Amino acid sequence: MRSTFEPLGKYVRLVDERNTDMVTESVLGINIDKYFMPSVANVIGTDLSTYKLLRKGRFACNPMHVGRDGRLPVARYEKDTPAIVSPAYFMFEVIDEREIEPEYLMLCFRRPDFDRMCWFRTDASVRGGITWEDVCALTIPVPTIGEQRKIVHDYRVITNRIELLQGIIKKTNAQMRAYVKDWVKEHAEEEGKLHDYCRMEYGFTETAQSDAVGPKFLRITDITGTYIDWDTVPYCPISDADLKKYKLRKGDVVIARTGATSGAAKMIGGDAPDAVFASFLVRAVAIESEWQLFLGLAITDDGFYKYVQANAEVAGSAQPQANPPLLGQYIISVPSKDDLPAFNDTINVFLNYMDKCASEISKLNSLQTLILSGFATSKGA
Repeated sequence: MRSTFEPLGKYVRLVDERNTDMVTESVLGINIDKYFMPSVANVIGTDLSTYKLLRKGRFACNPMHVGRDGRLPVARYEKDTPAIVSPAYFMFEVIDEREIEPEYLMLCFRRPDFDRMCWFRTDASVRGGITWEDVCALTIPVPTIGEQRKIVHDYRVITNRIELLQGIIKKTNAQMRAYVKDWVKEHAEEEGKLHDYCRMEYGFTETAQSDAVGPKFLRITDITGTYIDWDTVPYCPISDADLKKYKLRKGDVVIARTGATSGAAKMIGGDAPDAVFASFLVRAVAIESEWQLFLGLAITDDGFYKYVQANAEVAGSAQPQANPPLLGQYIISVPSKDDLPAFNDTINVFLNYMDKCASEISKLNSLQTLILSGFATSKGA
């Protein structure tokens, strides 16, 4: 498929409808992954009538941090109920949907090349802003409207499949947790502290890099979702000796030890690539391997997260801190070691199924990336 590259300003126009009648007080921001989210700004006492009114089908973008983040946070609003965004945002809409499909335009904004062009046009401020004139000057690939709609259809089919698999992972995890809860009630013989059954290790200190200069470099931000999306995890350089020391293995449990999500934890699945864990994470490894799955499920349970959140110390930076001694004080209900083999067999059925779903999601994400890059072929490129 061939496309011509055209300036964005040819297809969109600014919209400046304000929340004058106080239609809504739902303030949204945009994250760097190009999705709307509840605003984190403190708007208490702010005159929300000056905010821009976001209606279904409109786009909004935050032009103020492009140089700092290397991306233009831009998203298309798809809900029927209006929301509002900061007066500093650009809000715009498609001029003629017979020339450019709005969903296709959003896919153009998701292309890495689009963000690179944005970055080159940022100003010299600390955060690196971008003007509306420069946004309009950015070029996008424009195939025929029929081809645009086919691209949107194909991308949407994959997106729907990804959302289905994410739902399956969530439901399977809930079923597994319910099974564990009932099993522990039936088999628990005594209570013990976490440090009696596992050792805890600090992670590797290095700077994350987007280029594949070494193994994957797992950080706190990578473990706070429903599952670890290895495609988005960066890399790091590391020596052979350190790789051996910090390499993650199936069943390892990593715990956030600092920040607002202290206590968040994930168990490493069988689908993990070569990876090491960063210094703001703690790895918990069972002293006896038979206990690894049981301990992993205890640490990744909501009860453990609540314990850490309630007991983490606030350091001078006002960030909660949870060191290994504190983590090790967590009390768990302990079954007989003889009961663990059957327990592990059952849990592995759940985990292997979720790993399979996560692996398919990873492949589908790669396919979406190919779609985004594939429609940018141009005679003039």
